[in-house]
Amino acid sequence: MLSPYSIFKTPEDVRPYIDDNENLILPICDNIVFALGKCLDPFEKDFVIYDRNQATVLGAFVKQYQLFQSFVRASRDGDVAATIIFQRILFEAFIKMKYLIKHGEEAQKEYRLCSYKNRYKVYQAHKDDANHITRISIEKFKVDIKNEDFSIEDIAEADAKKRKSFGGKPFSQLVEEFNQKETYTPVYGYLSDSIHTDWGETRQLFLHETEDASFVYNPHKEIKIPARQLAAQSQLMLESSFVFIDWLESVDKKFEIVGIMESSLKELQRVISLIMVNILEDYQTDKYLYE
Repeated sequence: MLSPYSIFKTPEDVRPYIDDNENLILPICDNIVFALGKCLDPFEKDFVIYDRNQATVLGAFVKQYQLFQSFVRASRDGDVAATIIFQRILFEAFIKMKYLIKHGEEAQKEYRLCSYKNRYKVYQAHKDDANHITRISIEKFKVDIKNEDFSIEDIAEADAKKRKSFGGKPFSQLVEEFNQKETYTPVYGYLSDSIHTDWGETRQLFLHETEDASFVYNPHKEIKIPARQLAAQSQLMLESSFVFIDWLESVDKKFEIVGIMESSLKELQRVISLIMVNILEDYQTDKYLYE
């Protein structure tokens, strides 16, 4: 395929462009965003219609698409703390999308049904003595489940049986189901530091360590977004994109423009793979994620 990236044939060809993210990696991210936008909205004036079960898959991918855009913006702004949080959420949405695709309508329906269990608890607690705020919440709850073709009895039964989305499996088990173990630890497990305010993340991102091993607050501290972080997240976004495009074909919604964008995404994947060869050669595993 002839493209602006055709000049890159080997890992050595991309190496001079890796030090500055704006030279190659961020423009690739921009191209990923453009191509995915066309896949999600292939027509200028008409919408693609999905039923409620299909919408669970669509929603999981749209979330990834929009958060990937936020990830790219945060990378340009040098906001490494935000990029790390986005990465963790993106990975979870990717795995859960794969589950919804693999297990089909039953899993999609269960996902929709179980999503109302917390609102059902509010309904149970306040249906007889609802104040103004909870009354509105309960009325919206009733309308929503009616639109979903569920009844309050359906929600009550799911609650009584302790039914859970995704087969009730913990996230680590979902990861194993899709052979993503190698990604789980560095992306989901390691990045949990950012969610739980662990010391490793706090000291590196929000404090400055002095030469005598003391710490100070430095309002001018800057952390460059490492190329490996951008490349790895782009690689994962591309993997998710191909899963989503295959699903579009399975539900007869892979239009001609989607096929064209798929070819473009594969070309971007090829270049990211060349970049990753350099990154894996340079990066030593004894380094911290943020260094």
